[in-house]
Amino acid sequence: MNLFLTRWFFTLILFFFFSSLQIAQQSVEQQHKSVLEYRIVQYISSSAPDPISIMRLDNNGELILACKQAKTKEQLSDMNINVNDSQIRLLELYDLLKVENGNLQTAFPILNEKQMQQIRKSTKQVAPKLADFLENDVKELISLLRKTGRSKNAYSILFAYIVDGRVWTCFENQNLIHDNTIDKNHPYWAGQVWAFLPEREFSCGTNSSSAEDYMFVVNWSKNAYPTLGLFTKEIRKLDENSFLQFSRKGYVENDSIKNVLIPFGVFNESGKLLLPVIEENSDNEFYQISQRISKKIADKVPALLSLEEFRKEYNFRDIEQSLIIVFHELMWDLMDELVERGVIEKPVLFSNPDKAKSKDVADIVFIVHKQKE
Repeated sequence: MNLFLTRWFFTLILFFFFSSLQIAQQSVEQQHKSVLEYRIVQYISSSAPDPISIMRLDNNGELILACKQAKTKEQLSDMNINVNDSQIRLLELYDLLKVENGNLQTAFPILNEKQMQQIRKSTKQVAPKLADFLENDVKELISLLRKTGRSKNAYSILFAYIVDGRVWTCFENQNLIHDNTIDKNHPYWAGQVWAFLPEREFSCGTNSSSAEDYMFVVNWSKNAYPTLGLFTKEIRKLDENSFLQFSRKGYVENDSIKNVLIPFGVFNESGKLLLPVIEENSDNEFYQISQRISKKIADKVPALLSLEEFRKEYNFRDIEQSLIIVFHELMWDLMDELVERGVIEKPVLFSNPDKAKSKDVADIVFIVHKQKE
């Protein structure tokens, strides 16, 4: 075989190789008909029905996924996806769809399996480097909790208060991200929405509710249900005054509240509050360490992650969107790294939910006494 034929043959092989890769990827995506089959994350504030609620209307989920690559109404019709003008207008107003020159295109990132595999490979490589900077501070944090008998809360406080809490404030202070303020340009919701597959084997999140200068925080995970669900059902019955009373005084006066929450480890038999209360006071040692860890993460993450490369590779809108999406992966890799090193331990509700008891709920719940502005 001469040189020309060899090169032509090699080029043909490459063409078929990359073509089959592309076809395989397309076939994987075609298995999913709606974006609602993806994991959707909302890092937002909202003043109306949230974006997911809008996606659930009519066939919006199907339309949004189909328009990951721009489509005309005629092309959608050929795909048996029926759309009308009012539907498109609603999705436009909600910043879920862009319309340009008759083309409809999804206005937020939808990341497939291959893309998520690449992102997670990068964040998993960064996590040990970040853990190196933080390990001693995290140990100091745990030591302070151990002195109060609440070392089992270390994982949830590190994640829900610091990594998924104060760090975002530090990012805002460094002008790396904007606060999610509802305004005339974003009247329905403000922030970031994205969708991806597959879900992680384990992930957790943060829910909170506030009353005056106190905040009740729950670090949740799907692994924690149904035990956490029973607790949530009871805690929602609390009125604001009752929550403020036991948060400020450190004990509960209402016997019915005490008796309902004792099994979850919130109070002891005499009504004393057993949950950690984080005092956001500059003189408080625990708060000082929390701030130090938060600032270190916010300082190191942009240097460790190639945010501009992520933006280009995955067509993220800007550096802010890159940071928010990629850090949401890195924070779980960081927690996994600290667990693997033996620095911190997962709550039993997360690590072994089948063996968890109701009282273990107290290990993933805490109260924050917020600084007054």
